[in-house]
Amino acid sequence: MKLRTVCILLFLTLPFSSLIAKGSQEAHPKAPDSATIEVSHDLGTTRVPINPSRVLVFDLGALDILHEAGIDIIGLGKGATLPSHLASYDNPTNYPVTGSLHEPDFEKVYDLRPELILIGGRAATAYDELSKIAPTVLISLPDADYLGTLAQNIGIISAIFPEKAQTLKQSMQSLVDASEHVQQHVQKSGYTALFLMVNAGNLSVFGPGSRFSLIHDTFAFLPADETINSSTHGQSSSFEYLLQQDPDFLFVLDRGAATTTGTQRSAAQALLDNDMVRKMKAFKNQRIVYVDPVSWYVASGGIESTRVMIKDVEAALSLY
Repeated sequence: MKLRTVCILLFLTLPFSSLIAKGSQEAHPKAPDSATIEVSHDLGTTRVPINPSRVLVFDLGALDILHEAGIDIIGLGKGATLPSHLASYDNPTNYPVTGSLHEPDFEKVYDLRPELILIGGRAATAYDELSKIAPTVLISLPDADYLGTLAQNIGIISAIFPEKAQTLKQSMQSLVDASEHVQQHVQKSGYTALFLMVNAGNLSVFGPGSRFSLIHDTFAFLPADETINSSTHGQSSSFEYLLQQDPDFLFVLDRGAATTTGTQRSAAQALLDNDMVRKMKAFKNQRIVYVDPVSWYVASGGIESTRVMIKDVEAALSLY
């Protein structure tokens, strides 16, 4: 049986220059009756079956995309929390837990006999070992080009499950349309913004080029500080720094609420309830925005999680 080779980087033409650049590499099917394809991803090239029935997932963004398309899984790696729209997968009887998002349990993975394994960046170090068990594909964590990376990931999954491609394409287009609506409003207003993560009393800020840069790259908020170090864990910050930058909008993510079961989302609010923050114009204008922590931190890169992220920004701008 012949092999159909598919180079997947994008399947949509979107009004973002970064997506158009990725879309310049097209898919090249070789044989319509092939049972496998080759998928190019950030860790290499993997031959995978078309329409595999036994899919194992180690990334909540990938799980979100599969869920949107109605593609079932046989198990997953998970952390302490799942977003509400994926709560049905918090059922070990139907969906065995095969480790965490970072560390697969290789014995459990082997016992489930997967035909395809999808991993995120957190489990990238396990790629070689997982590939010995079943075809493994990296679904990259969106960062500096959020919508571009999301479209790339949807393109990969659409090629593996071609019957779901149209559904996923429509979902992606709806995200682009909603994002453009936000972008146009922000560009007219010229708002500045700062993205802050609160973690056990520590403050970190993120700017352009970081994992939360869609605030700037996609939604077009001007960075309050263009010199922020774009490291994975952000740049250490202080209340004095926040007041000095004094952005129009302060977007706040409570990391503890995203990663610990039972943590109250009010923890970050309590920490920011101080005299220095109250001097900020974002506080005075009611523009301190506490984003959905699980969607932004643990499950980013999914379709529904991206809808939640867009709605967080729309609500902050009073667009609905």
